[in-house]
Amino acid sequence: SVEMPYDIQNIRSPTHGYLLQTKRTATIAQVRVPPSELFLSDGRPFQLAISIASSYQPRMWLEHSPLHDSYAAMVAFYPRFEHVPSLSQSLSDASTVDHEILILVDRSSSMKSIECEVQTLLKL
Repeated sequence: SVEMPYDIQNIRSPTHGYLLQTKRTATIAQVRVPPSELFLSDGRPFQLAISIASSYQPRMWLEHSPLHDSYAAMVAFYPRFEHVPSLSQSLSDASTVDHEILILVDRSSSMKSIECEVQTLLKL
């Protein structure tokens, strides 16, 4: 189950499209894939892509922990990058090139115990 801050425009699975079962309202969706099908025969894991309205609007979530009398905040923003095709891409059809940029910043130190693992993964 996923809940989005804006209306869900599209839900799809690039890997499991034919197995994906969805039920949704404007901002909430339930997605189901048979548990035996989470990994394809070639080893690819399940991937889910969700498109929402106003995706470039910055958002912030704030949670309060009464037990520790502390707060945690998560900020999400999706900047628009102007893409300039490289020389090799300009020779081919650049409109077919698919790009994804993911930037993750964790300032809370909540992942400190796995810091070395994260640094190793980032170097790959």
